[in-house]
Amino acid sequence: MVDIQSHVIPTDALVASTIDFPAQESADIQIRRLVGLLRERGPGGLSQVFAPLLATRDRALAGELSADGASILKKYDDLISRALSTRYDTLDTALVRTSFAVAEIDGLGIISYANDALRALLPDAVGRDFASLFGPRSADVRAALSAQERQSLRLDLHRGNLPSIHLRGELGPLTDELGRPGAYALLLGVEEEEARFDTLPDGVLRLDPEGKIVFANHRAEQLIGAGRTELQGRQAALMFADCDAGEAPKNFSDWFKSPDGRKEKAELISLGRTTIPVRITVAPSFDASEGCSGAIITIVPIAEELVRAELQHVLSVPNYEPEELVLGVMEAVRKIVPYDLATFGVYTEDMRHHKTLVVHPKPEWGWTTAWFPLGEKVHDFLLSGRTWGDDLRATAIDLTPGIEEDSVLKNIVMSGMKGWVTLPIAGGGQRIRASLTLLSEQAGRYDGSEIALMRDLGVEKALLVAEANLLRRREDRVRTLQKRLATADRYEELAKCLGEGIADCFGWDYVAVFSIDRRDGLFRIVYQCNRTGTPDVDYGYTQPLTEGLLGAALRDNTALAEPDIEAECQFDYKPVIPGRRSALAFPIRVVQQSPTPSRDEIEWMLSIESGMKNAFQGPDMVALNDLLAQCEELLRRRWLKAVQLSLLDAVEQAVVIVDRAGKLRLTNRWADALFGRPGGALLGDNLARFGADDPDRRLLNSSTPVAQVRLTLCIDTAVYVPTLASQRPLNDDYGHCLWLFTDLRQEAQHSTLSYVEETVNEVAQHVRLPLMMAKSVLGRAMSIAKVPGVIDNIDAARRQLDKADITYERLASTLAIRQEPDRPRQIFDAVDLLRDAVLDLPREDIESCELSAFPLEGKAEPFYVSGWPEQLRFAFRSLLSYALFRRPNKSKIGVRLEDLEGCKLHISLSVANVDDPDSVTSPSLGGQMDAAALQAREVASLALRTVELAVHRHNGKLYRSMDQSTLMFAIDLQGTEL
Repeated sequence: MVDIQSHVIPTDALVASTIDFPAQESADIQIRRLVGLLRERGPGGLSQVFAPLLATRDRALAGELSADGASILKKYDDLISRALSTRYDTLDTALVRTSFAVAEIDGLGIISYANDALRALLPDAVGRDFASLFGPRSADVRAALSAQERQSLRLDLHRGNLPSIHLRGELGPLTDELGRPGAYALLLGVEEEEARFDTLPDGVLRLDPEGKIVFANHRAEQLIGAGRTELQGRQAALMFADCDAGEAPKNFSDWFKSPDGRKEKAELISLGRTTIPVRITVAPSFDASEGCSGAIITIVPIAEELVRAELQHVLSVPNYEPEELVLGVMEAVRKIVPYDLATFGVYTEDMRHHKTLVVHPKPEWGWTTAWFPLGEKVHDFLLSGRTWGDDLRATAIDLTPGIEEDSVLKNIVMSGMKGWVTLPIAGGGQRIRASLTLLSEQAGRYDGSEIALMRDLGVEKALLVAEANLLRRREDRVRTLQKRLATADRYEELAKCLGEGIADCFGWDYVAVFSIDRRDGLFRIVYQCNRTGTPDVDYGYTQPLTEGLLGAALRDNTALAEPDIEAECQFDYKPVIPGRRSALAFPIRVVQQSPTPSRDEIEWMLSIESGMKNAFQGPDMVALNDLLAQCEELLRRRWLKAVQLSLLDAVEQAVVIVDRAGKLRLTNRWADALFGRPGGALLGDNLARFGADDPDRRLLNSSTPVAQVRLTLCIDTAVYVPTLASQRPLNDDYGHCLWLFTDLRQEAQHSTLSYVEETVNEVAQHVRLPLMMAKSVLGRAMSIAKVPGVIDNIDAARRQLDKADITYERLASTLAIRQEPDRPRQIFDAVDLLRDAVLDLPREDIESCELSAFPLEGKAEPFYVSGWPEQLRFAFRSLLSYALFRRPNKSKIGVRLEDLEGCKLHISLSVANVDDPDSVTSPSLGGQMDAAALQAREVASLALRTVELAVHRHNGKLYRSMDQSTLMFAIDLQGTEL
């Protein structure tokens, strides 16, 4: 039977086609019967429901209609039925199958229809009182049903012992089949909202109007220590206590039911009865009708709030070093995720190495590995989402076989670390840039929730900033070093910039620049930057070119490294600084002419050492390669400039380079002499203006190559110089041309200069003989003189004659020393020779000398050299005489001897308060005669080139420098083993 009054359709209801419609039933009864059948949703749909009614009608009209009339009626019945069925059944199917719960509520508030979605939530929904399903909000639902207007409510569907379900309900008017005001209910699930709550970093509780929990997100479950099913139905006020021990339950209960929002500190009481200081925010939840449907409580532990604030502070501090920023992050994290040891490090781009940059707190044992090798599994492991555990050693060995021998891993394990959790720092896509690892002596300390917590607090973003700052700092330091290298003037300054800059950029302990002396087969230190705390290596240190790591890098023509010196040395490494664990030798090339790099192009060898093993990997090496490539370019430019200047000076023609406009851009010293201008004064002048007449000017202004042509230059008013000129394109990128001028006056001048030079030398030879005889006569006179005053005067005269002879000796010896010696070497004492040169000076000159480590009397430690004593004596006497000549009245000449390691002798002569001889100008004599005059003065006063040649012949080097107003000569001699 079908209960028409209650509209309840039994599940075993008869199929509609079997029900007869008695003719005596009223229309209202028949309508209710049809509505009940429609609610049953039979398989035939609307057509099947109406078929019995139409059949009853047909029987009633059987005697009234003809066969044709009955056929026409049936035709229209079918048409109307099909049309209505098509529309009704389509809508009905959609209503049945929708994922939203739908109910029809009759005028008594009873559910008369429930679709599949509602039956899935509440199988016995049909026939139940609709408002009673929503617990504390039943009254609100009844009011909405009776209002007979569309309303939207937030509701919690109570299902007995099953968890309640939060829904948004839309209620609207719908008259039932008895004509009573009923309603429809469209109940929408809010799973998306709950899923959104689950992603929040803070705890979220949703309460009903009575203050009971109907939903808790994942973070709230963690904080309270219970699942959401266990929490549903509990009074939320019982889970909080006032920080000041007030009447907490009463106060919190009022807060949670109040329509006003509130934010307060409190203590959260977990189900395990532990308390956590939190800050709670209570926000009332309203329906569209502005009726309060409960409350949303946000729970933020005070510790997390403080960590967020601390991280913001750390990030806001300007000029923080990246390591300080990381330490600040670690200290903040420790307040919410306890650890006994924390490490932060970066990865190479190929994920083959990892470098630990910050360790907190600093362990008692030494962290001795720079770049850790990584296995192929590490990248996938860091992306797996499960980066925590209780056996660090086993995990490390599984990911990187062979790492069990690493001393750092051993020390970590020996210090008792068990639990660990790693926060990967991603840089976009699949790239892992860095990681933060927390270690604890307590097993089971970490369960992986710490990773989400740290990400929610912004730890990953803060560490990404630190990693970017590390990269930026290295790039800034490299750029600064590049600028310093570009502005370095001298060879030694360039080596100093390179050594100190590399130590600053990469933090390596010891950086030395060695030059390659192929003549002696030795590496020699040019500069060293030592930050190890141990004494510097003596600058006299040398190493054979065939030995050690430096020798192997030179032999193999490539950079070589010793990654673990303590374990094994592959290249016969020779320790420079004790206690280093890894070393690198990096060749620096200057000349680059061969298609492939050649070891003969290597002029410097960079030696880098570190107290960490495997120190030379990753982005450091990429940056070092780029940096040294620029350094090589600078050295190459310096070398090419030196070659250019040497070639320009070696060419005994005037060299002039002009641009497309014919303006002078570069000249050599012969061109400066030819045009009668000092170096650089011709820059920017138009070469054509020096033509003596119009044809010469047109020729000088032309860019057409000229093989050889005679032209006359007018270098000054009425000063004409006949020349032989040639011009050719320079074949550069800027259209410059090269002019070569030969001064035709040189032929005549050459013979004149040769005559003068021979005459001067001949005069010097003739004058020296009388001077030497006079000195000898005075010596004999001293031996027979009896009066002391006479003896002193004779000795003074003899010494003055000897001093005067130095000038003639220069003139007479210049040609002789330039020629190759005509007799074999002999071994003699260089110190004794120098002492004789000083003792032969007049007494007042000896008193003007300030001698250091140089005994004039007694036996001195001999220093033997192999050569020709008269040539070295000439060098000493010429330098002493020149120093005395340049000495101001009250200044002294410093003469210092210094024994060096490796059987070397350093002799220095210094004169203070003198003018720079290079800046003293003489009246210009013009052209070649001017150069000859300068050469004559130089030979007569010092003969520096001759002195230099004499020193060089005795395996020595001569240095001349001007430091402010102090003129300095230095001689380094190499001794001979007896």
